[in-house]
Amino acid sequence: MTVPASQFYAKPNHPTHPNRSSTLPPLPILVPDTPTQNPLLSTQPFSYLNGCYIESVFVDAAKELKGKFVAVKPQVFLDKYLPKHPGIPLVTYESFKKVSEQRPESEMYEPLIDALKPFLKTGWSMINTSTNPDPESGFLEGHKIKPDITVYSDRKPSNNNPYHACDMETFLELKVDIQRDGFYLDKSDPLNISFEKDGGESRNTHGQLVTYLNAMQALQFCTHGFGVFILGNKCCLLHHTRSGIKVTSQFAYTSSKNSYLQTFFWCLSHARSALHGIDKTFEAQHNVDLKIQDLLKAYGKPIRKAPV
Repeated sequence: MTVPASQFYAKPNHPTHPNRSSTLPPLPILVPDTPTQNPLLSTQPFSYLNGCYIESVFVDAAKELKGKFVAVKPQVFLDKYLPKHPGIPLVTYESFKKVSEQRPESEMYEPLIDALKPFLKTGWSMINTSTNPDPESGFLEGHKIKPDITVYSDRKPSNNNPYHACDMETFLELKVDIQRDGFYLDKSDPLNISFEKDGGESRNTHGQLVTYLNAMQALQFCTHGFGVFILGNKCCLLHHTRSGIKVTSQFAYTSSKNSYLQTFFWCLSHARSALHGIDKTFEAQHNVDLKIQDLLKAYGKPIRKAPV
């Protein structure tokens, strides 16, 4: 059972440029990063500006959350949202340095997955989903999402899609081009209110992150969701609710001065499900009467009940 897009987006579900052709022009030569338009082979409206595609779905998503990104320090973030769990493995920082040096961006995925595996609870997994859009995730303008890396727990998969947003615990989105940094997170002036970079590919980035987080809440019964954004050798953690998104200041996940990224996955995978964001007030129902399935038009879909 899914939640309609209108619950998450103030605008109706229609293309921003209804008169524009959906046929892609010849692909330009871009920087060695995951383009926000090219690999999607999208038929959604787009713009072509200064050698890069600006996809309208990311622009619209960014606008809906404009002004709702709140900066927080990494340690404060971890202390607030995830309880400490003993026994975290030692961090081999050299393996993370090698990840940050890989180019193009797609060469970072598998080494990063390997480097983070020791920090996941047994039964949890990370999957490269960069080329596997979820066919059931088109909540905004029909755009189907596909994070670079998706994290799953040991829950039974809900479907056989290579990427299934309805089950993901969190995701990692990677970039290498500084122009794709969506935030002013390394500003030293605490009075500087320019937190979100606006325009071009920077806006695309936080719009892209919004589509992932909103799809999680549209497809799952959850109170909040987590995400990870990596830019070269820097990283920030995200916590999303329907009110806004907390984003940590950038930190070097390759530096021995901190272990925020590794600690995040260790604590998340060992935390109870409610802290992952799973809403326990909705109970899965099995062997549901066919009349109820017909009434809800829910054949083949999970049905849950909630106390009233």
